[in-house]
Amino acid sequence: MNERARGRGDRGVVFRGLGWNAIGYPLNVGLLFASHSLASNILPKRGFGSYSLAFTIFVTTALIVQLGLPHSLLRRAATALSSGDEHTAAHEVVSALAFGAVVGLVVGVFFGSPLGDEVLSLLFPATGVAAVALLIGIRTALRVIENIVPEALRAYRDFFRVMIFDGLLANLLFTGALVVILVTSDSSSVRELMTVGAVVAVVALVPALLSVFTKIKGARAAGLRVRNPLEPSMWAVTIGRTILAQLDLLIVGMLAASRDVAQYAAPFRLGLLVGLPLIAFNQVVPALLAGWFAQGKLQRIERVMRGTAGIALFGSLALGIGFVLFGKAALGTFFGDEYRGAYSILLVLSLGQILQTATGSCGFALMMTGHSRAYAQILGVSAVVTIGADVLFYDLWGLDGLAIATAGTLVLQNTVQAIAVKRLAGFSVWANPRLALAEVQRVLRRSEKD
Repeated sequence: MNERARGRGDRGVVFRGLGWNAIGYPLNVGLLFASHSLASNILPKRGFGSYSLAFTIFVTTALIVQLGLPHSLLRRAATALSSGDEHTAAHEVVSALAFGAVVGLVVGVFFGSPLGDEVLSLLFPATGVAAVALLIGIRTALRVIENIVPEALRAYRDFFRVMIFDGLLANLLFTGALVVILVTSDSSSVRELMTVGAVVAVVALVPALLSVFTKIKGARAAGLRVRNPLEPSMWAVTIGRTILAQLDLLIVGMLAASRDVAQYAAPFRLGLLVGLPLIAFNQVVPALLAGWFAQGKLQRIERVMRGTAGIALFGSLALGIGFVLFGKAALGTFFGDEYRGAYSILLVLSLGQILQTATGSCGFALMMTGHSRAYAQILGVSAVVTIGADVLFYDLWGLDGLAIATAGTLVLQNTVQAIAVKRLAGFSVWANPRLALAEVQRVLRRSEKD
């Protein structure tokens, strides 16, 4: 197969994956958003604040304690599969799942112990999340495995199953359960909603694991062993990314009461939708990036990265403009009239998402090209700066100041990362709208010929 044919094949993989993501990822994000909207209507404002914080705690903790295994697994397994080494790829899958299961169990037991209860009481004294410490532990343990499984499937480029098991099935079941609770029950509690979430996670995880073991079925016959899957720099990157992604909401939980957490959580969840287009591309491109970089295909990487980022930027701008025009109505419709006052927070967070999209998939580019140590250093400095700015701006201007500090520091961080990609990896990831249009036109012309 010549280079041009391989290029068409790679482009076909990208757009096939994007096709499934165009269906699944918006549904997934929409269902997750719907679950928070339903929870805000089931629970009183104080209860919704506690639920939002509990959700943030177990998601953040799971991402930190998973040791960077999902991204390490994706990079190593995708590289092995690109060279036809299915046995090594299977080793990586088994190793990541084994380590993840042990770590998840340890963390789950910790949260369920009196010590875990005490830690939550000290960190978040005015929110009541310590009352559901055991459930936070259970969800953390399950979440670790939930995060590893899709990356194994992504390495095999099985984007259909990635679509199903990267939260879509679990969110669909959970949203359905919340609809039933809303219709049939006059009242509910944070504990009940967290319990339902844990049960749903177990139900969705069983077929996901079966799908992974089916992928490595052939390699299992030759014997599998557990090897050390840990990469300290990748773990450091995961910690930095995780803390920064949820830092503003965690700081509100530490410094304020549940009602303030709820007031910030509503625009926080809604504003994340503006970053959805780039995140959708990040579900597909990294699986190819590692293999391309190992083969020295820098020109192809840059074209795909800048083109997909350009397409994502168009989408983010459209969503951001929508929130400018209808954001206040959206907050009132999805969360209740009492949340309309968070409109200014929504605008600030949306602008930050648009500017971050313009820098492209800079973080994934550093991770998938073996520069996770430099990425970790950038994140470490950014975390310190962001914490200081968040606390200072919160003291000065309240929740609006916190949003300004968070959006500004994250845009600065992504700019530095994009510059680092060019210097260290040798290609650019900045969004290129013109290249995006060219790529779309190329695909349309091919589809017409077919």
